[in-house]
Amino acid sequence: MKSPVRIVGVTLLVGVSFIAGRFYDELSNFWQKPVVVHITNESEQPLKSIAISYSGYKTKGTIKVEPETSEKMITIRFYQAGEGSFTIETELENGTVLKDNEGYIEGGYSFNKVVTATEIKNK
Repeated sequence: MKSPVRIVGVTLLVGVSFIAGRFYDELSNFWQKPVVVHITNESEQPLKSIAISYSGYKTKGTIKVEPETSEKMITIRFYQAGEGSFTIETELENGTVLKDNEGYIEGGYSFNKVVTATEIKNK
């Protein structure tokens, strides 16, 4: 008679543990720090647009910004759950499109990028 009670008890314990683990995994994203990208324009032309595309374990998206023509530095923040990567694409006023692929990122990482007339580079 004890055997069925043990089976039910162990099954309930495993089920509750699984649910608690999933709940913790979902909540862990709430206290994660954002990825911060500072973009400085040294191209001698206004930036027409900036697009940051990012992807990783649970996050994927694109942030599009159309900066004011007088802005020399733009800061973009986004949340990345776990490991991931991102790319930056900028369009200059004359129509030139510049791309930069950044490797590994995690929440809390910070990047300083400089847009020149021919490339996007690290500061």
